[in-house]
Amino acid sequence: MNVVLQVSVRDLIVDLANGNDDPFLKEILAATDQLQKNSSNAYLDDFFAEYKRLKQEKGLDTKLASTNLFGNQKNADKFDLSSTDAEVEKKIRQEIDAKIAVANKIIRQRIDRFGVSSPNVQRIEGSGRILVELPGVKDAERVKELLQSTAKLEFWEVVVPGRNQATVDFIGKALGVPSSDSTAGTPLNTAEVNKMLKSPAAKSKLPGFLRKAKFLWGSKVIKAEDNQKEYLDLYIVKGQANGSALMSGDIVQESSAERDLN
Repeated sequence: MNVVLQVSVRDLIVDLANGNDDPFLKEILAATDQLQKNSSNAYLDDFFAEYKRLKQEKGLDTKLASTNLFGNQKNADKFDLSSTDAEVEKKIRQEIDAKIAVANKIIRQRIDRFGVSSPNVQRIEGSGRILVELPGVKDAERVKELLQSTAKLEFWEVVVPGRNQATVDFIGKALGVPSSDSTAGTPLNTAEVNKMLKSPAAKSKLPGFLRKAKFLWGSKVIKAEDNQKEYLDLYIVKGQANGSALMSGDIVQESSAERDLN
């Protein structure tokens, strides 16, 4: 299976502008989006070209370092309000290139955990695209979920088998796994299992306190003792009554690792 991923350079630009809602920035982005429909240039190249064109047409003295564009607290360590357009453009290109490199690294790490033999992950130079080659992989849904998911820290309560054995046995039975080993994982196609778990029939059989539960696949492939089959752990987690997490990582201000010596 071959997949080409497109990193959204547009979103990276908006992020560097710190979500600025300025009309001129919106106009530049809209013009760039339109130009990209028939352009073979990189998004960033067209963005700066449209900035210069619109600035000249409107007779503006706005600079890239202006507060209505990229002159914000987030970029204070990169350039200041007196920086020239050339200096700011260089910094923005460096920042976006670094973010794409990080995306490439994260994708490579995810693929390595996927357990594929001889995968190939490489950036397509001059663009925000990343080529992923996965020999022998056929589960497109699983790959899509693995590559497109975003990192977000959330806290959920994991359903412990010993405390909710009836629920775990139901899930295991539905997946064709013996009740004595219903948390061991499943060799079935994950897309088919996901479809089953989301069905009204499956949800109707869950106890009330798990109607808003989520089913999450483990990221590590587990090989059976005979090395003939590969499995993925399936976790049941529950949060608040509205289906959201018990707590998000946004409220965590500081964390540290400590050893329990007791």
